[in-house]
Amino acid sequence: MGERYFITGAQGCIGSWIVKALIERGDEAIVFDRSDDSRRLGAVMSLNDLARVRFVTGDITEGAAATVNSLRRRHSRDDEAIRRTARLRPSRHE
Repeated sequence: MGERYFITGAQGCIGSWIVKALIERGDEAIVFDRSDDSRRLGAVMSLNDLARVRFVTGDITEGAAATVNSLRRRHSRDDEAIRRTARLRPSRHE
């Protein structure tokens, strides 16, 4: 197996293609996203490749840095990469 990556916003447009590329080259993808609905990933990946993706559901806006860093430590090793494709949106109340 190749490298292990922790990807935030992995079910968005850019993130899904990053996950696809990582899985196809033999890397491991740990997906962190608000939704556990894998339809977008399923639209660009085969079912066999999709089965190799590990999903973690959460919202990056809820304690953003602490949450992501805690999850990354729990699901990856020190020498692994984190790819952040999620974006923080301003609050509607701002």
